[in-house]
Amino acid sequence: MAVKVKYGIRLYSKHCGDSIVLGSEFSTMDELKEYAEKNVCSRCNRYEIEYIHEGYVWIDKKRGFMPSEYRS
Repeated sequence: MAVKVKYGIRLYSKHCGDSIVLGSEFSTMDELKEYAEKNVCSRCNRYEIEYIHEGYVWIDKKRGFMPSEYRS
């Protein structure tokens, strides 16, 4: 049985090193890369791909996507 995975973006500031996870979900890596090329300032930030597994929900910008029992 194949596990459905979606993709998200974790941004890292090149100035201070802080990171946040965006609340956006992408179905394919191509969608993610297209969004990042248009919307992530490469002078100020770099990004990494976050894997969002089936059943994961958005928690907050620091923790990102996690199983729903981590919501509280």
